[in-house]
Amino acid sequence: RSLMPPGEQRLVAIEAGAVCVLLLMTAEWRAVPRLWIGCVWAMTAVVLTAVAGARRLAGLRWQAYALSAAASLQGFLGIAFYGSRSTTASALTVAALYATGLLSRGGVRHGVAAAEPAAQLDRAARIGVILWATSLLTVLLADRLSANLITMAWGLEGIVLLTGGFLARERVLRLAGLALL
Repeated sequence: RSLMPPGEQRLVAIEAGAVCVLLLMTAEWRAVPRLWIGCVWAMTAVVLTAVAGARRLAGLRWQAYALSAAASLQGFLGIAFYGSRSTTASALTVAALYATGLLSRGGVRHGVAAAEPAAQLDRAARIGVILWATSLLTVLLADRLSANLITMAWGLEGIVLLTGGFLARERVLRLAGLALL
């Protein structure tokens, strides 16, 4: 038997998650090369999203959103400052951001009613993560490809996003794909 009521247990789990994420972020600055920090943060966001979905903890999902924002910013900075050395780290960051956005979709469905402000804010944050991933991928392609290939690469990216949006039944992917086309 637990000494705490279920609502309080959730609060403690969310606060413990926040502390762990803070400690992990601090440790990563020393243990992981700067080039890979955004990638590790994005992978951590995927794990937080998966745990939040399994345990139905909205607080962990919000921590994943915040970590995804930090990871995407770090990804943009990696491309700006490290150039070609950041290709693998940035590509893995993009994949992890897409995974976070798509995994969090289940949490939005199982959360509060869709019309409530909390659900709308959660949906907007999830869409933001997917758009950050799309933006980071677009910038990465522009940085790595020659001027002759950028338009074709963005067109291919748009087709892949459009197709993926239909397969995953994800509207934001379809719209991002159309915007790139």
